[in-house]
Amino acid sequence: MMVKALLVDDEVLERAALARILKRMGLPLEVVGEARNGLEALELAGRCHPDLVFMDIKMPGPSGLETTKRLKELCPDAKVIIITAYGEFDYAQEALKLGASDYILKPYLPGDLAPVVERLVAEITGTKIKRQEEEKLRHQLIEAMPYIQMSLGYDLLSGHCPDEGEIRARAEFLGVRGLPSVAMVADIDGFGEATWEKPEVEKQLLKNRVYQVIRSVTSAAEAASALVLPFGGDEMVILCALPEGEGGEEARNRVMQLAETARQAVEERTEVTVTIGIGRSYGPTQLHRSYQEASEAQQLGSFFLGPNRVVHWDQLAALRMGDQSYPLETERLIVESVRAGNREAALGAARELITVMLGPASNGSCEVAKVQLIELLTLLSRNVAATQVYCRDLVREKFRYLKKLLRCRTVGELNRWVEEVIDSYVHHVLDGQSRVNSTAVAKAVDYIKKNYRQEVSLTDVARVIYLNPQYFSRVFRREMGMTFVDYLTMVRIEKAKELLLGSDLPVGAIAREVGYPDANYFSRIFKKKEGISPTEYRLNRGRPPVP
Repeated sequence: MMVKALLVDDEVLERAALARILKRMGLPLEVVGEARNGLEALELAGRCHPDLVFMDIKMPGPSGLETTKRLKELCPDAKVIIITAYGEFDYAQEALKLGASDYILKPYLPGDLAPVVERLVAEITGTKIKRQEEEKLRHQLIEAMPYIQMSLGYDLLSGHCPDEGEIRARAEFLGVRGLPSVAMVADIDGFGEATWEKPEVEKQLLKNRVYQVIRSVTSAAEAASALVLPFGGDEMVILCALPEGEGGEEARNRVMQLAETARQAVEERTEVTVTIGIGRSYGPTQLHRSYQEASEAQQLGSFFLGPNRVVHWDQLAALRMGDQSYPLETERLIVESVRAGNREAALGAARELITVMLGPASNGSCEVAKVQLIELLTLLSRNVAATQVYCRDLVREKFRYLKKLLRCRTVGELNRWVEEVIDSYVHHVLDGQSRVNSTAVAKAVDYIKKNYRQEVSLTDVARVIYLNPQYFSRVFRREMGMTFVDYLTMVRIEKAKELLLGSDLPVGAIAREVGYPDANYFSRIFKKKEGISPTEYRLNRGRPPVP
């Protein structure tokens, strides 16, 4: 990493001598400009932005002191070394107050200059490296931000984040003011049928336009703060944080107004419309309940009341069963079992759910059960999509199952419908997990092959492919038929064998080349895997020794 230096002195011979001394030091330092006076120095500094400036104290025009002061304003990070005579020592002290980093007294020898220059070059290089690392971290953070947002969203909507302090900290990190307490679900009306023949890229661009419109509206709201999350399929979830202490009718009206503003904006700025469902306010640790209500309000509102509207959960009282009779835990068990690929557990819980739906609270009405099963279908569709195994057929299947449900007339038909839905979604989950795991392992293998020379750990690779280390370890062993460590060792040994036969490098150098700093340890590993030492392998040209 090169340090840029600027030489400022009215004597051309002084500048030439200083340039020669700096060159002989062998430091990563390049003289990018020379100036005869302060005005030239400032003009050059504005163009080449030097890291290190050698400033003569006495020059025609602006003095070294004045030039140092103005240069520090122009290039605050530049290090300035004042060069002055013994009789001008007071000037050097004044220069330090103005921001100079050090001074050298004339006449000087190379040995006088070297320690000061070496120290400042080291400081400048260290600062540059630190800034590069910070910039790299900033880019990584920007790239990871969608995952951080989705992580918070999933934790809140699944009820797996019970600590309000943690929720507040994570929300503030994402720019959400306050604690999310209300969930809204926005769905693009008729998206599947309207975009049936469109290329996938056009579908995704349309979804992104809707997402950006909703995001811009909610981020501009002064009285409420929100986090907008694409949530699989053609739906988005909006998590709203309301002013502290606000609740009841006031909070309800505020969220309704925000949703209505978002709905109108989508209608005006895109070629599609959305239906937005809103749940009640529960607080951040119970946000999953608001989400379930919002999802139900969106689905049932669109189905019974029509598209392109805002529907609050409270508006659907006539279409719902009583709160006390509906087994939310059973519903959650169905969803979790499907996401885990556990067909039997999901079916057992679904049959239990239908039994409750057809109990006294519904007066045995299949129509009431259908209303609840529409909600179950929505939750299953969204959660299967959220496992990152979403496929194009999922939306079509959702519409097909909805139409079949409306034709059901008996308990037997409802049970068969549920079994078909669960079978299909479990299949999607298992098939998707297999594809995701294969892709993740392929990325891991590629990473190992590119980085085997360095220190590589299972945790490092898991972080690169965004998997839990324990889960990644199991998946890697299942897909590759060996552990992560065994595969890494195999790659290193195979490369070592190539180098042993195709180069004259010493065994120690080959060990370092394939990621083993300790040559003795490398030799032990090699002999354990190949049955002979690296030296014997080279002598025998890769063939086993003759007994």
